[in-house]
Amino acid sequence: MPSRKRNQGRARKAKAAGGAPSVREPRTQPSEGRCRHGCTLPPDHVCSAFVDTCYDEWNKAVAVGANGWDALTDGMKLAIEKYPSVFANHREGARSRFLEDGVNTILRGGFNPFKVGLIADAILFIESYTWIVPPKETMKFSDILNGCKRTAIRFFSKRIPCSCLDDLYAEARETLTKMGACFHCDQIKEHSALMDCSRCKGVQYCSKECQLVDWPIHKEFCNKSIECQKAWKKG
Repeated sequence: MPSRKRNQGRARKAKAAGGAPSVREPRTQPSEGRCRHGCTLPPDHVCSAFVDTCYDEWNKAVAVGANGWDALTDGMKLAIEKYPSVFANHREGARSRFLEDGVNTILRGGFNPFKVGLIADAILFIESYTWIVPPKETMKFSDILNGCKRTAIRFFSKRIPCSCLDDLYAEARETLTKMGACFHCDQIKEHSALMDCSRCKGVQYCSKECQLVDWPIHKEFCNKSIECQKAWKKG
């Protein structure tokens, strides 16, 4: 998981760009014939309350200009505290609810990377149940948060049983360049122009200079990531 420095100020940028629209998704009764992208839960299921608690906390974080990391951790911790049964018995239900909301957000247009990025990272947290997720997945979250619509579409399309995003993803592959941001200077560049950390593979830089300057900050995350990777390999 990227450090707090990585996402500092991005909520404020989103706010300045378009008024920081609410993260929370409206809860309505499922309409007959409308695809729910694999989610079968009724709106009043405990998983919906869990997810909405996350959204409410995220909105509070956005309102005060908090970064993405703080928004995610505050929302997830409060939701787990209020609804412990979800992680004990309904983790897949919460995941499917987040997936439904993320896909619907993309399909409605007006791509909001902060909102979609938080939903994507919540899904990653549920899938791994740890605050440090696999490096490749960490990179996807960072790319989405930095505005890469192509990565966002792919992230959700690979996780749903329906074909609702297939055409959009096919179009994105033809028309959108895969973008990412330097983890030191935040400069947005094409993925092919960025270099991964040779140790953890979980962060990327636009130059050797940025990597060297950032090392004192990145070192702790890098070492933790290496430890987790070793644990995953051992099973």
